[in-house]
Amino acid sequence: MEDEEKLIEEGKEFVRWIGDWEKVELTSKYSFSYEQMEKQQELMEQAIENGELLKPQKIQKYEWSKADDCFLLFFQGYLNGVPVLCNEINRQDDLYIPSSKIQAVITEGGIQYLQAVNHYAIREKEPVSLAEKDIILETLRNKYDLAIAEPITLNQMKLIYYPMTTGRNETGHWMCDMIPAWQFRFIEDEIEQYVYINALDGREIAG
Repeated sequence: MEDEEKLIEEGKEFVRWIGDWEKVELTSKYSFSYEQMEKQQELMEQAIENGELLKPQKIQKYEWSKADDCFLLFFQGYLNGVPVLCNEINRQDDLYIPSSKIQAVITEGGIQYLQAVNHYAIREKEPVSLAEKDIILETLRNKYDLAIAEPITLNQMKLIYYPMTTGRNETGHWMCDMIPAWQFRFIEDEIEQYVYINALDGREIAG
C-alpha cells in the first residue's frame, strides 16, 4: 500500500477517538494481500466440497480486488498515562483478568473492522511508590535461577497496569484494582511468553 505509515497513523487516531482513549499505541501489525485472502477462500470452498469440516457450513463467495489489501492492527490503550494489559492471561486459580484488547482492519478505504473490549474508567486513585528496579530484577533473577530450562532471552520490559478483579458493581461491570506491574517479555524455544512483577512490592504476580 502507498503511504503505509500515514494510513496506520490515521487508523490509530480513529481508534483513539471512537473509543475515547486518552492514548493508544500500535503493538503489532500484519499485512494481507487480496491474493492471500482469495486463496484462503478457495481453500475453504474446497474443504467444504470435500466434507473436511466437522460442522457443515456455507460461505458467501466474495470477489476480491486490490482495494481489499489490508492491515490487521493491534493497539494498547492507556489509562492515567500508563499502558493497560492487552495480553491474554490464563491463571490457574481461574481469577478473571480482563485484559484490554483493541484490534482493527484497515484498507486504503479506511477502517473496515474494529473490536475493542474492556475499556476502563478511574473511580478512585491514590499516589503510590514503586519498588526499586534492583528488587524487581532480583525477583526475576531468582525465578530463572531455580528454573531447569534452556537459556531464555528477555526482549522487553514495560510498566503497565495489571487489572486484578475485585467483583462487580451495581451495574454488573467488573471492578478492578489497577496494579502497576513490570511486564517482561521473553523468548523460550522460539515462543514469546510473559512474566508480571508487582511494581509496588517486587513480587511476581502468579496465578
